[in-house]
Amino acid sequence: MAHPKDGTRPASRYSRGKRRRPFDPGLHDYEGWLWLHPEWGYTHLPTDYWSALSGRGKRGRTRMLDACCEPHYYLERRDMPFKASVLTLGRAGVTKLIEEGKLSEKPHRPRSPFAHELGDCICEAQMEIGAKKYPDLSYTPWRTIMKSELLPASTRALPDPFAFEPTPGKKHKFDGRTFQLRRGQTSIGFFREFDRNTEDLWGAAKITIEKKVENIAAIWKEKLYRRFHRRALVLFVTVVDYRRPDDPYHRQRELMQVVKSVIGPCDYILFQTVHDYTTAGFSVKCSTELMDRPWLRVGFPGFSLNKLEDVPVSTPSYV
Repeated sequence: MAHPKDGTRPASRYSRGKRRRPFDPGLHDYEGWLWLHPEWGYTHLPTDYWSALSGRGKRGRTRMLDACCEPHYYLERRDMPFKASVLTLGRAGVTKLIEEGKLSEKPHRPRSPFAHELGDCICEAQMEIGAKKYPDLSYTPWRTIMKSELLPASTRALPDPFAFEPTPGKKHKFDGRTFQLRRGQTSIGFFREFDRNTEDLWGAAKITIEKKVENIAAIWKEKLYRRFHRRALVLFVTVVDYRRPDDPYHRQRELMQVVKSVIGPCDYILFQTVHDYTTAGFSVKCSTELMDRPWLRVGFPGFSLNKLEDVPVSTPSYV
């Protein structure tokens, strides 16, 4: 259908049959798009998570959907069965943000597969959204930590601060970048590992997990996490095992068994299970379960992040 002579564009399915003027993004739109910038916020986000983080209401969501339409495609929108669509910052959106001075350069796209990167982004979004539910809980994302003047100069000087080298020649990089929670006088930093349970935990897959746990143990033994935090924990998130409907937490128990065999009783690695957004054959809505439900530990009692209970009072952090 050709455009009318008055300059308006044909009505999209988001405008409920009304003709609208050509989409002209403004400052409010740019602020929402920045949440999808990998070096500032997230790489992929379902629309309901994006709305919760950016604070966009009905009108903001409509403009977001208009940004996904032709001919500009500022945002890329991927439909998911039974679930909210997933948003990604498109090339035209990156170019527009650079032109407006919101970005200095094109973002570095992660090499992780889409499903893995989406799951990790959802885990981080659950933490950030969930912390808002608790007035006495303060959440500090990695982007704020990296800008803090109290961050050690040695950390700033590193080419990749998130790449640890627990032993010479061996590097370890967590799936999720760090964040900090503070409740009262208790302040703890967190790192995250995300496991999608795409293959059974035996053979090469088990060896890979064992090496990952050995690297984490070496990092904590040498206290390399102190480049960011005085005290830190690791969150190990896995997904529901849909191949075993009668035992959905099978993978979590396998991972805990690996930690038990490699480290033994461990108080700094926590475990939790969530639904896989890409493979779940039912509706998976915006949730904050990672912040609400208790986490498990090997040989130690679990605790909920929203209370930071059963955790000793730490020394002041860098942020």
